Amino acid sequence: MTRQVKGLLFFFLSDLRHSFTIFWSILLIALALSLGIAYLLLDVQDGVFFFGFPFATYINVGIVGFLIVKDYIPFSLKLGAVRKNIFAAAGVLFVLYGFIMAMISSTLHFIINLIIEAVGLHSFMFLHPAQLIGSDTWLTRIAVDTVMRFGVFALFFLLALLFYRGGLIIGGSVVGLIGVTLLFGIAQGWLFEFFLNLYHTIDYVFFAQVFGISILIYGLTYFLVRGITTVKA
Repeated sequence: MTRQVKGLLFFFLSDLRHSFTIFWSILLIALALSLGIAYLLLDVQDGVFFFGFPFATYINVGIVGFLIVKDYIPFSLKLGAVRKNIFAAAGVLFVLYGFIMAMISSTLHFIINLIIEAVGLHSFMFLHPAQLIGSDTWLTRIAVDTVMRFGVFALFFLLALLFYRGGLIIGGSVVGLIGVTLLFGIAQGWLFEFFLNLYHTIDYVFFAQVFGISILIYGLTYFLVRGITTVKA
């Protein structure tokens, strides 16, 4: 890793530290409120409150993917950063940031589970994608979350670059095409069948495939980063 890549990575992480702290503060407050609601449901028959760290954190990494393109890349270019180093630093950030988020969420998941089992708070349950493969362990959650977050990073990074390089015409067209495809899939029913079949067949191979596709998507962004300037389309 070159000195410039390390410098860019330090800049990215340092600037994200404040928003990272705020995000987790809000999420922990939401967790505390959820536990309180679950406590009130103890006397309710079949009353269960579900909570999942991944869903909020996936949105967070998607936003970070946009911020990298919107704010960090133009600023890095003005400082004289080389485009290939920006591309490399972004990739390292995606993996590292996703892994840190996975470590924190999986550890909290583990600790809270110990507490609710000790106090008998059976009305509170965590939801996590790792449960789909029947291996909801601390390590499995970290692996699954890191892969999924990297995929979200890569996808939103690509979309942000399309908007940055192509403007609303290109970016909006791609988002519109995705939206129309999803609506068509819902109307025709094949989208529901796809997710139903996926639910019944999902395994470790699926997440390996997601990781491979994510690497491919991220690799495609190189061609957009290579010619990027400080001027938006």
